[in-house]
Amino acid sequence: MPPGFAFPMNGLVLLASFLLVGALLQAQSIVRQQRVDYGYDTNALLSARMGLMEGDYPTGATRRLFYDRLLRELRGSGQFESVGLTTRLRMVFADDATVEIEGLASNGDRDRLNANFEMVSDGYFAVTAQRLIEGRDFTADDEDSREPVAIVNAAFARKHFRTDSALSRRIRTVANNNTLLGPWRRIVGVVSDVRMVGPFHNPNVDDTGFYLPFYATGLGPVPAAPTVFQFATVLVRPRGGVKGEAAIGALRRQIARIDPNLPLYFVGTPQFHHNGFVAENRIVAEMFTLFGGVAVVLASVGLYGVMSFSVNRRSREIGIRMALGADRAEILRMVLRQGAWQFSIGIVGRPWPYVLGGNVCAGSAAECALSNQSARPGDLRDRGARACLGFVRRHDHSRFARHPHRPDHRPPR
Repeated sequence: MPPGFAFPMNGLVLLASFLLVGALLQAQSIVRQQRVDYGYDTNALLSARMGLMEGDYPTGATRRLFYDRLLRELRGSGQFESVGLTTRLRMVFADDATVEIEGLASNGDRDRLNANFEMVSDGYFAVTAQRLIEGRDFTADDEDSREPVAIVNAAFARKHFRTDSALSRRIRTVANNNTLLGPWRRIVGVVSDVRMVGPFHNPNVDDTGFYLPFYATGLGPVPAAPTVFQFATVLVRPRGGVKGEAAIGALRRQIARIDPNLPLYFVGTPQFHHNGFVAENRIVAEMFTLFGGVAVVLASVGLYGVMSFSVNRRSREIGIRMALGADRAEILRMVLRQGAWQFSIGIVGRPWPYVLGGNVCAGSAAECALSNQSARPGDLRDRGARACLGFVRRHDHSRFARHPHRPDHRPPR
């Protein structure tokens, strides 16, 4: 192999390896994200985000009137099997907070774990098909001014209460280095688990989560008036097993009847929103795959040329071997074996598929050499003696070149 060709060939293989390994890792990440179990049918639901601006809804009371009417109208339309409201954005971003459990000693924030939480309306668990394991669901009368309550998921109950019942235990949120404490909330129910975040990993947050009434305060003390958010997500399940995306027009028409000036945004199924966050990784994987494929082609062409050149230089040696009885299969195995050694030594530690690719290139070069017309005059078998003589001369030349200080050194004829 020409000395100047080794580095660029290894560099091409290294580049191809890097790009294709990156593409495989990105593809693996995408496959894992697409296989995430959210605990509910993400294609059967439809969500839409709403923003109640201060011009039309200046106070919390006016916003609450709108939300209450919205639930009544959608539930009474006959087009939706169940309807709920949540503060989760695009069914992807839930809030998280540090939680303190009454009766469990802790040594500061290090012993407290974060948990996901969201404010939801009554009937929300019917939309997501979450099973009520213990206790009761929220009602329209649940407010912090009466009694602060919460519902936890099964993962929260298992982690913090193990085999004991979570009902009537009390929890509260802690924020700002223990300076912002929420009210103690009594757990009134336990529901089955659903994933409360999107297809990504949040540090220091596991699958545990809890739910608060829609008009509750997530962090801090209870205010004098109920908390009514300007922004909320409406979540519906169409009747008759209809896919969520098929009900977009019906949802828009129903909300337009209540407030024609209220725009909806982030309209789509939870699966649609999840795919939007995976799209960036998918684009990166496609780019890695494209450039990796180009690098593989360039490396393969270069390896083919180098191995072909190397095999052609050994035409006389091949002729000698064939004259002594070697057949095509033996010559091919010899070239593949030697090519594999050269290739593996040059790029130790690279992925084995590229070594196989180098062997394929070497084999192709050997096949070309065995059938190459430039090896004439005459057939290689008929010219074995002449090839033998040339091989000996070349061997002598290399021997004298390696030892020019020897007394018998003389330039070859």
